[in-house]
Amino acid sequence: MQTITSERMGSMTELTIDHIAAIMPNARTNGLDREWQYFLKICHDYEITTKNRLAAFLMNVAKESGELYYFEEIADGWDYEWREDLGNTQQGDGPRYKGHGYIQTTGRLNHRKVGEALGVDFEANPLLLIEQPYPWYSAGWYWRKGSSWGNLNEYADAGDFRSTILGVRGGPDADREHYWWRALNVLPDDVVVPEPDEVKEAPPGEAETSDELIDGWPVLRLVVVGENNWLMTQDRKKYVALEEAPDEAFETQRVWLKKGGPAPPVPPEKEEVVTPEPAISLAEPKYTEAWPEAWQPVGWLGDGSYVDLHPDRYAWAPLVDDYIRRILGMWQGRVWANTYVDHPPGFGMDYVSVDFWDYAGRAASLDPTIGKEILDWIFNDQNAPWTNWCIYQGYIWTDGVGWQEYWDTDPWSDAGHWFHLHITFHRP
Repeated sequence: MQTITSERMGSMTELTIDHIAAIMPNARTNGLDREWQYFLKICHDYEITTKNRLAAFLMNVAKESGELYYFEEIADGWDYEWREDLGNTQQGDGPRYKGHGYIQTTGRLNHRKVGEALGVDFEANPLLLIEQPYPWYSAGWYWRKGSSWGNLNEYADAGDFRSTILGVRGGPDADREHYWWRALNVLPDDVVVPEPDEVKEAPPGEAETSDELIDGWPVLRLVVVGENNWLMTQDRKKYVALEEAPDEAFETQRVWLKKGGPAPPVPPEKEEVVTPEPAISLAEPKYTEAWPEAWQPVGWLGDGSYVDLHPDRYAWAPLVDDYIRRILGMWQGRVWANTYVDHPPGFGMDYVSVDFWDYAGRAASLDPTIGKEILDWIFNDQNAPWTNWCIYQGYIWTDGVGWQEYWDTDPWSDAGHWFHLHITFHRP
């Protein structure tokens, strides 16, 4: 676990951006530094100022937003069409009012309610909820005042983090528990949230259209960040802002806001132009960093949960290790892998088993499109280690048998493997 530097404030320890980054490892890449003041403001406005309250709130935000990766629900929203309980009474309300913000505000009625609370007409302009500071402001409002379960701070005070999950999404979600335990480990017991600096609450910029295309999508708006121009595509696909991001990085890492602006200056005719090497090699991508150490020993949490009894480890047979590194290289920045103690339980095959999750780490839902891509690649790769079995989205494939339904319905773990891909290779 990384060391967090905090400042003492009297007898209290000040919350820092490093605490949040340790709980959500991708948060800074996804813009937390630029949004820090908004986060501090909603903590004070909605009384999210104790260790338990911060842990529960951040747990839910981390999962809802993919560690600040998504401002908007990934699904198209048609499942919400004509949902009268959400106020969706007009044709097209489902996709128009699908989830927006860091705790996804869903439905015409909820867009109207949060708009009335914040003084912004989100019913008429639902996409304003994806413009800062409103992803944070709407999340804070929902947490303290908008949930049908009431003030979720009260459940956090009692340590009942699972009820805060139910209050946000209406059903159990084991993915979030990982963030809860991590937050309790990271946050100091005497944490105090510093007062925000003065936050300028300027209205979002006007949307602009353009004939320019990015990934086949027309540009929807121009967002001005300081003196830099950034483009967002019409599908509002999330990209991470990378300074001077080369096309190779844009295409392979799926960065969020691709930098625009004027073309680079043309060099003098006689000046030798040196073409830089691409930031990422596309020929034989492979994850080459040292594996992290397990983030907790067996029994460290002491709560008897699955993660408590089966903590992460990164020790595979050499052939499997090399293969996992190839997969992480090809889906760079989008997939993470781990095994764990006694994985799967009772088989003693830790060193030939692997779980693939989102890049945020264990318990962060894998994009189903990517999960299927990995499966297809493995099954079509002539040089893959021999596969013993794999489990994904309610089905299990076993060597010599093929695909069958996989029944396991524990609501507090991803027992059906709906959110992660499991593969066990044959012992070498």
